[in-house]
Amino acid sequence: MKAKNWIKWVAILVGTGLLLSFLLVVIVDPFFQYHKPLPGFPYVIDNQGVQNPGIAKHFDYDSVILGSSMTVQFNTRWFREELGRNAVKLEYDGAYPKDQHQILKVITRNKKELKEVFLGVDLLTYSAPIDTEAYPKEPSYYDQKFWNDGCYWWNLDVLVKYIALPLLGKKSATDFDVMYVDYYADADYGKERMLSTYAPPVKQEQEVAKDAFVKATADNLETHIIPYIRDNPETQFTIFFPPYSMLFWHSVLQKNELQGRMVQYETIVEQLSAYPNVRFFLFANQEDIVCNLDNYKDYTHYRREINHYMTKCFGTGACQITKESLKEELVHLQKLISSFDYESLGLK
Repeated sequence: MKAKNWIKWVAILVGTGLLLSFLLVVIVDPFFQYHKPLPGFPYVIDNQGVQNPGIAKHFDYDSVILGSSMTVQFNTRWFREELGRNAVKLEYDGAYPKDQHQILKVITRNKKELKEVFLGVDLLTYSAPIDTEAYPKEPSYYDQKFWNDGCYWWNLDVLVKYIALPLLGKKSATDFDVMYVDYYADADYGKERMLSTYAPPVKQEQEVAKDAFVKATADNLETHIIPYIRDNPETQFTIFFPPYSMLFWHSVLQKNELQGRMVQYETIVEQLSAYPNVRFFLFANQEDIVCNLDNYKDYTHYRREINHYMTKCFGTGACQITKESLKEELVHLQKLISSFDYESLGLK
């Protein structure tokens, strides 16, 4: 009888614990799978892979900012105040087009009246194979089903890190306007810092074919991006090319693929220009930005002030390009790349 009673009480305690965990997670919902944030709860947002889908499902927004870490330092308050867009940032560090496809599927399924998508396009990721992804989709977070969420309800990390510690004041609540910026906001910027992180590729003597990146780029666009542009004609798609530093272009020169990258820009603009709801911004040839290495922490990541500048350009139309003006802009970019004094940095 004692053994039976012991088993009964253990079962009751375990069952009660599981029920309490379930209720606590569903009520607080730190990954926003079931509802928008509770007023006053100190939510911590630091996991793009499992929190972005919930944000896309339940936050109030009319526009989205998508891309890699090139977009991480955007402040959505700027979009409200300067563009009249109630935007949410759903960036993924190191994102590939397939990652954008996954989150766009969630966005368009849940937001029927989306005004604008601000999409940062990176040359390196868009020339990767179409199945490449930085964040393999976790179905229990991306789908609309309830019954397969056990890994969320009964998860010690969720209970401790995202519910208990914030409630106890051991973790600071995230400002929704600047999600995911902690690492970048506190990092050291400047020429010395970026040079210390830069490892030049080995010089390649043979030039990469001009069309080397065309097929992969076209395939990525057709598979992962164009379906959303085509199926949402009332949504403005603002495609922008980030301002990589001159050290990025030094690595391109070392790999002897400069003309291939220029043709890649042309491929993207040519392919997407077929859709009237697309506009383009090119920041890669902004001399005051890309030639000033103090703007960077490494060869691609730039200060938040640059993100603010880009936001202003979205509103004023500065740096906007067309298919017809692109060639001239790329000539300017190539002049910057060829004339930059790499030797003064100890680079050949």
